[in-house]
Amino acid sequence: MTTKYLIFSVIFFGYAMFGYNRKGVSFVIPKLLEEGLQNEQVGLILSSQNLAYAISKFLGGIISDRLSSRLLFSAGLLASGLAAVLFSLVDSVPLFTLAWFINGLAQGVGWPAIAKLLKNWFDPAELGTWWSAASASANVSGCVAPFLASYLILNYGWRFSLTFVGGLTILAAAIAYLFIQDSPAITPAATGGAVGSPSKKRATTDKPKTASPPKKSTTQGKSALRLLLQTKFIWVISICYLIVSSIKTCVTDWSQMYLMHDCRQPSLVANSFVSSVEFGGFFGGIAAGYLSDLYMKRTLNGGKELPSSGHPRMTVGLAFAVVTASCLHLLYFNVSETTSVIFINQLGILIGASVYGQIAIFGVVATQSVVSEMSGTSHAIAALAANVGSIIAGLPFATLARLYSWSHVFFILEVMTIATIAFMLVFSRISYRMDLGDGDQKKEKSE
Repeated sequence: MTTKYLIFSVIFFGYAMFGYNRKGVSFVIPKLLEEGLQNEQVGLILSSQNLAYAISKFLGGIISDRLSSRLLFSAGLLASGLAAVLFSLVDSVPLFTLAWFINGLAQGVGWPAIAKLLKNWFDPAELGTWWSAASASANVSGCVAPFLASYLILNYGWRFSLTFVGGLTILAAAIAYLFIQDSPAITPAATGGAVGSPSKKRATTDKPKTASPPKKSTTQGKSALRLLLQTKFIWVISICYLIVSSIKTCVTDWSQMYLMHDCRQPSLVANSFVSSVEFGGFFGGIAAGYLSDLYMKRTLNGGKELPSSGHPRMTVGLAFAVVTASCLHLLYFNVSETTSVIFINQLGILIGASVYGQIAIFGVVATQSVVSEMSGTSHAIAALAANVGSIIAGLPFATLARLYSWSHVFFILEVMTIATIAFMLVFSRISYRMDLGDGDQKKEKSE
């Protein structure tokens, strides 16, 4: 028992370092601009990381089935740490972009490795809790990192700040390689008698329940992927995921620029807002999962089957989107040089909670709406759309800010959120089921 908790602690620390490292350049953007970089150049650097992250995360799930999760997780930490150190040593936009592109490639393999480790070490009845806790580690680092980075930048310079986070990430890689095991030992003595044996029993008892040959061949064939792409719900989820991910990335990357340049707020207030967003995101993701689970159970007699039309979790996601739109409206129209720091941070908490809540819901819906054999593919498609949204939040929004202002950027974020609400309402009654039987295929295609 103590082994799996030790491994989880290492995972928690490692993924927290992934999160801190991933935002390392975002914290030094004001200094880069002071040294002569343009908004478009900074946007290009951030977009290069998001592009690499999208590619790497999409392929990470496939790679994790073929490589040791321990090796993949450790290698990702090591490479992202080295990339941060490299960024602090170079002095040109092409090299900045290359270093941060490498960082994105390394970052993308982190969560697929964690997902496999959690599945191997924790029982299905407790997997959801530990999954949420591991994911929340990025929010914890997101709360601490802005203050730590600000202190390091003010006292030692932006290059030292990146060297510091790079060194910590490399240390986390060494710890992960030394202490993580891919899966528990079979013997009860090695696992505390609770981890290895049950999983083995489940594997044995599940064998008679395998699908019949005709259905299995359909699931494994290309027709299953084609059918998934023909369903309406995967496109609805992907579009919503793309927009909310773009909003999240823009808020965490560019809000300090908006508050400092357009609202005339000091750097400390701007960084505290980013921390508030991550703080709210920690609770928002957990709250979204709990509330959507509760609504599922009350609506669907225990939440075991999806309805023929609509999805209860999307109703909760719609409520979170309304909160996001309201807070972005207040951020655009009610924040100025004289606005209270408390009010600004309250907005940050609510924006973080509502945005991260939507992200959690869309991920669960994408996985839950298909048969287990296609759940990974379904989530990968939705996650790819989310990463495209993150890319859009880089160079395109930076260019828009140069041509107009950061205020225009955040007004567009509000419009995008309102458009998402309207989009979810229009498609609120579509089917979120994907059945792979012959008759069901015809029914799905006719929709």
